[in-house]
Amino acid sequence: LAELRAEYRRALPAKLSEIEGLWQGLSAGAEPAAGFSELRRLAHTLAGAARTFGLPAVTDAARALEQALLPLCEPGATARTGEVQRIALLVDALKRSPAAD
Repeated sequence: LAELRAEYRRALPAKLSEIEGLWQGLSAGAEPAAGFSELRRLAHTLAGAARTFGLPAVTDAARALEQALLPLCEPGATARTGEVQRIALLVDALKRSPAAD
């Protein structure tokens, strides 16, 4: 299990970069409908895996991001300024969470 945990930690920066890159595209005006759902899926997957590998700060940050994205994944949903700002803060918090560096 220790080797799997170490391998996951080594792969974590790439997972966070994928989330950050998708968020940057969305915040720059990329198609939000599928993008928010994909970003939520990535956050959900990260939260579950981080929990499995004993990274509670990453788990909590990813879970908070996932929850913030849920309303934006509904059909016809549009992101308001406050939601966009909150998601930006959550993506940043995820990048800064312990074990994410």
